[in-house]
This record gives sequence, structure tokens and C-alpha cells, in this order.
Amino acid sequence: MASTPVLRNGNAPSRPTTANNSQLSIAEQGARFLSTPAPIPARRLVLPTRYMELEPPRPLSAINDDPVFNTRAAATIIGVSYEQMKKWRQRGQGPRYYRYGEGGPVRYPLSALKAFKADHLVEIDKEGR
Repeated sequence: MASTPVLRNGNAPSRPTTANNSQLSIAEQGARFLSTPAPIPARRLVLPTRYMELEPPRPLSAINDDPVFNTRAAATIIGVSYEQMKKWRQRGQGPRYYRYGEGGPVRYPLSALKAFKADHLVEIDKEGR
């Protein structure tokens, strides 16, 4: 009595196997290969046309012209370290910032970072002073 082989996932194969491929003739192996079902093609994702159309631009009032940055991003913009920004804040120095609640997050507006950089720009005259 021939037993039905069990695959690793515990399921039996979709069609019974009667003989090993090495025991079949070349014609039988070809017939067996041709009777194997073709693989199912992958499903294509089709987006509805409403997502593919360009949306009209937002009104100017919806654009944030003065975004805020956390301490790490502000330090990168100014060109100093994160620790330096913390020291300035503890000493009451550095750029202006927002603190949202006591002990809350600190955010630096872009306008304050630009003004801080402009205030610390050193102008060199022609005499080299």
C-alpha cells in the first residue's frame, strides 16, 4: 500500500505522487512537467484615478512659514552641538525658544535661529580687525 507523502507544513500534495522522477522515462517526465499547473501571477495594485490626479495647491494661509525645530535639529541649523544648546538654555543664552508647559518639549522657531545666526556674524573690515 502506497502512503501519501506529507509536506513540511503538514498538508498533503495537491496530486498524488506515484513514482520517483528518477524511475520515470523521459517522455513520462515531460508529460508530468507539462501537466504541472502554471504559477499564479502576482496581483497588480491599481490606484483609483482620483488619487492619480494632481491636487490643487493649498492656499498660502495653510503653509507654515515659520516652522519649529527640536533641540537637535536647531543645533544642526546653527552649527553647534546638542549639549551646547542645552547649556545656553540653562544659562539664559542662545536663540529664543518655545517651551510647551513646565518641563515640556522645547522648540526653536526658524526665524529665531536665523536671527541668532545673523547677530553672531562677524564682519571683517579690510584692515583685518
